[in-house]
Amino acid sequence: MSHDGSYRVYFRCLFLFVLFVASSGASFHGFYSKWHFLEPGTAWYLPKDTFTAMVDGTADRPYVYRRLLPAVANWMDGHVSERAKDVLFAIKGPFGKPILTFFFDSPLALNRTYFLRYTIIYVMVSISAFISVWAMYLALRVVGQSSVTSALAAVTMILLMPYFLTGGGYFYDYPELAFLALAFLMSFRFAWWWMLPLVVLATWNKESFLLFIPTLYPILRVRSSRLSALIGTTVLCLTCVAVYLVIRVHFRGNPGSPMEFHLLKQIESMFSLSNWFEYDVTYGLLAIRGINLVSAGFVIGACRYGWGKLPDAVKRHARLAAAINIPFYLLFGYPQEIRTLSLLYPTLLVLIAVNLTDWIGEQSGEAKGETIALPGVQV
Repeated sequence: MSHDGSYRVYFRCLFLFVLFVASSGASFHGFYSKWHFLEPGTAWYLPKDTFTAMVDGTADRPYVYRRLLPAVANWMDGHVSERAKDVLFAIKGPFGKPILTFFFDSPLALNRTYFLRYTIIYVMVSISAFISVWAMYLALRVVGQSSVTSALAAVTMILLMPYFLTGGGYFYDYPELAFLALAFLMSFRFAWWWMLPLVVLATWNKESFLLFIPTLYPILRVRSSRLSALIGTTVLCLTCVAVYLVIRVHFRGNPGSPMEFHLLKQIESMFSLSNWFEYDVTYGLLAIRGINLVSAGFVIGACRYGWGKLPDAVKRHARLAAAINIPFYLLFGYPQEIRTLSLLYPTLLVLIAVNLTDWIGEQSGEAKGETIALPGVQV
């Protein structure tokens, strides 16, 4: 059956839009109900990297380096007059809360000093989740996956995000996923210089994006010469370094250190049997927590059945990402925290897609050979 142009418009502009809005919204709510923004008055208030310290620029290093959303919120807040903020704060919505903040539950949102910036960051994080789904869908289409598989894999990945955020969930995690997916997509479709604005923003959001750039070399190499790919990778890396150094120098007086060393905790965690069976509450339900037998089995199975079907460029990208991210995780990541392995998100996304492709094909083959007899119906 062929589809006319109106169906394609419906599918791309409405069906996928609704699907991605629903899945990204569910994912963001799963994160927010679990962590909020670590602000005062919530269960996960962490003074060294709480919302107020982040927007005020007083958070500990390295958390204070994640400046994109706080900087945008502070800039927008600074361009709204105090009188306008008084009016916005005075207008009450349902439950007697300020009209801008009635749809989320946070004591800090009722604070006149922070309510506007809190709202701005809340909206930006939720939009980042939506952008992430679209970027992942388009990236999968570029690597040769069908529309159905690409949509299902992108939705699966965004819904898994709250499970990845164990030990801590931060407002820069969803923008990070969006930037990783966009960089992965752009490296297939565009010349490297088109990525310069993206890497500036991505590094401004989280300094570890610098480590992702070398993993894109095999993909850039597909559509350009070796020299061009090397130059592009080098320039993009240097751009990330420049952004990071500016931020690091600016906040050199903050407490903490540029990196937190956790190798000893990692070793202890690996040999503690109880850590492999930890649980957490995600989406309001009791669920697995971090790296354990279930999540490890999921990843191992995805690699076993999907690795051979990955495009060569994606395989090379995955090897580089693992070679960089796994040692980085062991040295500096907090034990059991999947979010520290974020450089491998695109690889996991493609593995999910190729496994879904096999599964859908297998089910389609089974369905073609089945005959269902209904009562009173001649077959």
